[in-house]
Amino acid sequence: MRNRGQSNKLAQTQIQGLNQLRFLAAMLVFTQHALSNAHLDQWIDIGGWRVGRIGTALFFLLSGFLSARTTRKPLTWLRDRVTFLFPPFWIVTIGGFVLAAATRGKPFDVWQVISQLSGTGYFTHGERMVNVATWFMSPLILLYFAVTLARLVSARSSTVVLIVGLVLVSLTIPSEKATVYCHAATFFVAFGIGLVRDERHTLAAAIAAGFMISMACLQTELRYGALACVLLLLAFPVKREIRLCNHFSKFAYEWFLVHGLCITTISRITASPFVVFVFGAGLSIAAAVALQRSVR
Repeated sequence: MRNRGQSNKLAQTQIQGLNQLRFLAAMLVFTQHALSNAHLDQWIDIGGWRVGRIGTALFFLLSGFLSARTTRKPLTWLRDRVTFLFPPFWIVTIGGFVLAAATRGKPFDVWQVISQLSGTGYFTHGERMVNVATWFMSPLILLYFAVTLARLVSARSSTVVLIVGLVLVSLTIPSEKATVYCHAATFFVAFGIGLVRDERHTLAAAIAAGFMISMACLQTELRYGALACVLLLLAFPVKREIRLCNHFSKFAYEWFLVHGLCITTISRITASPFVVFVFGAGLSIAAAVALQRSVR
């Protein structure tokens, strides 16, 4: 039987690396969205890698890994996740619709409002979403339901089936349509890593990285998940504290919700890339902190 004190110590040593990965993911996503709003899309791709997609892969990887670390019962965990995610999401989404209506930036109807508030907006409206940067909520909620079902049935067996199924699906469709399936595969690969004992996380992450790298040879979109697994492997032994990353982790979710609206707002005032980056970042942090304090 695993020693609880040893388990807690190992878990604590992982926190620094995970917080730093979370911060890296946020900065990569922000960079892509800021570049796009500053009309510098030619800088989004570096050597064939889309910077924001690396950040998104890290986001789903961390979500999957941390989903396996809970000791709560599956339905209790799902309830807690839903009650954590939706209140700030509703506030930001309603604000997005108000802003879109006031500026006539994007047309929308009642069905779109209902769909986005329920968390299914990406599946029903895709790129036509208001505050499209919150698209991740739709697959994330679906993945959380899948995790809950897997834990109710058999977490390990279900995870293997889901990973194989998602990878096979991604192999049968064009790369430009496989992104969400690849992120879902990354989520469950990380969930599988989180299911093993703490002292075996490094080995599990190495095996997962090898698997994802081999699959990326067949489906190029899986290279983002492969890179995310490699970065997770490197993050596990990190013990050095970076206070900025630890502090950011407290309002990281709220930041992911608000940064798109903040960048868009700044870019409507000026097209200067420097101003979009600096003031977009500042406004995003201020809005995220305000949202986190008002809701939590």
